[in-house]
Amino acid sequence: MRGGLDTDSNGATAGSVAGVHCGAPAIPGQWKDPLQDTVRSAVFGFDGARVGDLAERTLRLARAET
Repeated sequence: MRGGLDTDSNGATAGSVAGVHCGAPAIPGQWKDPLQDTVRSAVFGFDGARVGDLAERTLRLARAET
């Protein structure tokens, strides 16, 4: 992901798909532990949000759409 030219978006998308497909327990600790279940974001109100909380919110919103 360090190749430049906004490749971080590709990595984030691939990681999201892999996480949904395999589940959070399948993600190696070396990838998730340093994040300490916290998101750094420039989106107002979401900096410092917990990854788990955002996942639950996403699921709740997805279920509300069906």
